[in-house]
Amino acid sequence: MAEVANEMLNEIQKYVESGDTLLAFIELPMVHYLTNTRPYLSTSWPKLLYSDNLFKEQLYCSAERKTLPVVIRQKVNMGLTNRPENRMDNYTEYINSS
Repeated sequence: MAEVANEMLNEIQKYVESGDTLLAFIELPMVHYLTNTRPYLSTSWPKLLYSDNLFKEQLYCSAERKTLPVVIRQKVNMGLTNRPENRMDNYTEYINSS
């Protein structure tokens, strides 16, 4: 897991600076702490707190801002034991998660 996290942190530093906003999802709430960024939405863990409709509503409201965030999307299910080999480009557990 540390290898995957380090790879992500090295790459994301190319796109965000301390204090920037970041939209991180499916289950990446700690990325804001590790990168010293702020959540683009009202929470750092959208899957945990939002229904699908509320997530869409928050996205539409946030789209009125003058700048769009960097988006980072989880591709590895951290609950699986064979990481980091369990990369899934179509990982969609965030859909219908309520």
